[in-house]
Amino acid sequence: SPSRFTSFGAEDWSFGEGCDAVGVSASRDVAITGVVLHSALSVGEYHGWLAIYHGDREVSWQDVDYLVCPADLATSRGGSNFYVVVLDAPVVFRQGVVYDVVLYLQGPGTGRSGRGGQKATTAGDGCGGMVVFSFSESARDENGTCIEHGQIPALEFAVLPPGFKDLGDRRLQNTATPDRSQLQAHTFSI
Repeated sequence: SPSRFTSFGAEDWSFGEGCDAVGVSASRDVAITGVVLHSALSVGEYHGWLAIYHGDREVSWQDVDYLVCPADLATSRGGSNFYVVVLDAPVVFRQGVVYDVVLYLQGPGTGRSGRGGQKATTAGDGCGGMVVFSFSESARDENGTCIEHGQIPALEFAVLPPGFKDLGDRRLQNTATPDRSQLQAHTFSI
């Protein structure tokens, strides 16, 4: 999805002070394949986790580990540098259902944060249609991320392949792991 933010703040976002979270819904069934983060702006190792919830039910959880090298900082100081957490298994977002995307990171420094957040963004689906992603406050946030500013600027998503809905409700209820190879030709990102 396009970034939900219109600009970037200074190097002011702290890691390790709580979870960053935002509510997300889509205007049609899509598979989320990745979560985009603002990259850290200090050299070092960053560790944490990323989870997706539907209400009280956890539908996806995975560790997040990445390393920021001096060369990475050279490209990020001038503007927008993102880090994409590729999900171990795509997660189906059902049309109109709100999911909480929750991130916890610890590391040696700060990062950029988005500013001028939008309640909705629109992305092409590659087939002449559009997908609208709507954003809302999440009660799971502990670090200040909200609609107007913070982390989790965008999602990577895939349009579900033809016939996916016919595979039965079981595959659409939770982590709904469609085969990643089915989705590759349909994946879009920022």
